Amino acid sequence: MSVPNSVAALIPLLKANPSTQTAEQAAQEASLLEDVAVHYSSTYEFVSANTPGSRAFGELFDALVRHRLVCAPWRLQLRPEHQLRVLQVTRLLGRDAVLRQRLVEAGGVKVLCQLFREQAAEHFTGTITSFQVEVLTECASVVKRLAGDEWGLAALAAEGAHLTLLQLLNSTDPALLPLVLVAIIGFAAHRAHYGLVAAPAPLETLLRIVTQYDLPFKRLAADLLALLSRRTPVVSELLALSGLGRLVGQLAPGGDGHLAASLLRVLCYVAATGPEAVAEMYHVGSIPVLLALVGAAVREAAACPTCHCLPPGRTTELQLAATCLTRLAEQSDECAAQIRACNGVTLLGKLLLVTPAKHEDSRGTDPRVADAKSAREEVLSLKAYVFRALRFLFSVERHRKMFKRLFPPDLFAAFIDAGHYNMQLNAYAVLVTMFEELSDKQKAGVSAALDDVSVDREGSGLRCVGGYVILEMLGKGAFGAVYKARKTRGESLVALKEVPLSDIGLFGATESEVTAGVGRMCKEVEILSSLSHPNIVQYYESFSAGQHLYIAMELVEGTSLLDHLQGLEQKGRRMAEQDIWQVLIAVVLALNYIHGVKKIVHRDLTPANIVLGQGPEGLRHTKIADFGLAKRLSSSAVAQSLVGTMPYTCPEIIQHEPYSEKADVWSLGCVTYHMMALRPPFDGSNPLSVAHKIVEGAYDPPPDPPPASGAPPYSGQLKRLVAALMTVDPNKRPGISEVGALVSAQLMASLERAALNEQRMTKALQAQRRVGSAGDVAAGSPLRAVACRKASQGHGHGPAAHAHAHQQQGQQQGQGQQQGG
Repeated sequence: MSVPNSVAALIPLLKANPSTQTAEQAAQEASLLEDVAVHYSSTYEFVSANTPGSRAFGELFDALVRHRLVCAPWRLQLRPEHQLRVLQVTRLLGRDAVLRQRLVEAGGVKVLCQLFREQAAEHFTGTITSFQVEVLTECASVVKRLAGDEWGLAALAAEGAHLTLLQLLNSTDPALLPLVLVAIIGFAAHRAHYGLVAAPAPLETLLRIVTQYDLPFKRLAADLLALLSRRTPVVSELLALSGLGRLVGQLAPGGDGHLAASLLRVLCYVAATGPEAVAEMYHVGSIPVLLALVGAAVREAAACPTCHCLPPGRTTELQLAATCLTRLAEQSDECAAQIRACNGVTLLGKLLLVTPAKHEDSRGTDPRVADAKSAREEVLSLKAYVFRALRFLFSVERHRKMFKRLFPPDLFAAFIDAGHYNMQLNAYAVLVTMFEELSDKQKAGVSAALDDVSVDREGSGLRCVGGYVILEMLGKGAFGAVYKARKTRGESLVALKEVPLSDIGLFGATESEVTAGVGRMCKEVEILSSLSHPNIVQYYESFSAGQHLYIAMELVEGTSLLDHLQGLEQKGRRMAEQDIWQVLIAVVLALNYIHGVKKIVHRDLTPANIVLGQGPEGLRHTKIADFGLAKRLSSSAVAQSLVGTMPYTCPEIIQHEPYSEKADVWSLGCVTYHMMALRPPFDGSNPLSVAHKIVEGAYDPPPDPPPASGAPPYSGQLKRLVAALMTVDPNKRPGISEVGALVSAQLMASLERAALNEQRMTKALQAQRRVGSAGDVAAGSPLRAVACRKASQGHGHGPAAHAHAHQQQGQQQGQGQQQGG
């Protein structure tokens, strides 16, 4: 590096006493400063490389800082344009890390932050001059550089620079805003300084930038959101602002990979926070959007007939999408059910068949694609993420039969050995190795099996019956199987229960008995179709075809309470009391309707017949299902028969005595006990022993969560309620109206939550409408217009060109810090 005459001539001028400097010397100094700024606009190392001229540049920087920037007499008498040129050269030389450290040691950060603070205060007054804008931008650029250094961050924090940066986050200047965002990213990425910009976090402003501004600004704001979302209080604030839906709305297949990766990091942090956050993710439709990203990559890979190459630059995005789906499946069985319903198993499984992208640029100039070895390692890493997501979905009981069809026996055995809800990624490396060693024929078999379990599959392989297309089996029990089906005319989905007419217990042995049995059950379905309650699955129709009776009913996308409880047991968790009350209140309301209004007794109330859907704010959409054993009460209000699932059956049915609607109250007590203990109150392999315990009412008190779980003990109110519901003598057992009185306090709390949720949703809708209106305005805002205009300009000289260069550098540094964070 040669040192031009301007540097040599500038040093003595800077060292001279500013009070004795003539006007001619001041003008010469300003001209030389501009020459240096223009000549070295593309230089980034001045003394670090220890090249010829390094000493001169060090001397120049020291003189600039000591005799100009921190010199009070000079700052008082200078003209604004002279100050601007000093800041420009300071910023250029400050690209060198060694010189930035000298700036800190010389006390330059204090003066810089003071000037930064003063100019920021003028920025929003509407009277700021163009020179003041340039000065503020130069200050922000130096602050941005310092925020990338350990010592620089400490000095900035000591001077309160973060407060100025947060203030300037509301700026609409297209050169200033990226610098501010990158500087705040520096604070957020540092463990010691994170709290300075996160309490409170500027989430509303960042959400506005992500949803309304141009892509360069969106990227930086999303980077910052990803860093801030690492802590639970920020996630809670994000949920309170209804910001999750606004972020999910920015994810689209084929969109910008950098933006998608940052937003997906936010979703991963949210999903790991807890049930309330996961419920909100379910509510805003995160799962279909995540799987749309996966599906787009799968389709693009499948479009290549020879290599099934993964789209370039999408590996990180897909890893994050798989991680987010894994977290959702871990936290919520309802989410796992929706992932399955949205074809998640097939779409994720197809990622196992992709290959690394081909590197067609032999010169190695394509920055999107790494070399062949690196690309292969990325794809293998992605497959480990995919196996982990699939293994978490397998952990949900109702999905397990499906997975046996996907993999060869040895691979399936290793898949099981990975264990339930094992988050350690290295546990799935052996699965990736085994899969890669499969023959092409075996991989083709996996692909065919994935197609076979796809919920989107069409063709002759689908069975049609009674005007319905049967899509997949949802479950199978003692009284038949339940399928997901679709109307042959239209897109309406239903649950179709298939009951074999050969079941002697239900229909009898002779032809006349079967005919009578079918008529009786169809009449019951007709009665049940009249039921209309938000906590009861709706029945539609029944018909017979071949050797089966079919009952069409409402399809509830969710999971059974039994599957949910089994999932909690596998995860080593207990059901929270608030969740127990939510389910309990919903069932009480449903039983009050069928007992009091419709005069029907369910007779088979078990966790398997209670379906949980996920609603907003953690509220569960709980519905009673499977009224196949329900019976209208006779005028005497008693009936006789031995039916139901024994561990939940009341003593009077066990003893073949008359029973009433209080049989369901007993079953509700058993279900509540099961929610508390994760096992039925009466359980065992010997039916006679179980029946004896039920008749005697001999069961252990419901246990509290273990102290190691950190969950509080269950309340006395809940325990007393279980004892009341499971009263052996039906005459002393409360009816459903009396149960309602016992839970009145919780019922009122439930109504209050529902009212608050309605209020929150109304506010969210209003906010969404405001955002939509603001987006129309922002589309033609000065920020967008100026940003586009500056982006179309070349790299000229002068302050405007330098500001645009800072914007470009700021984006690059923000990306780098995000990766590092």
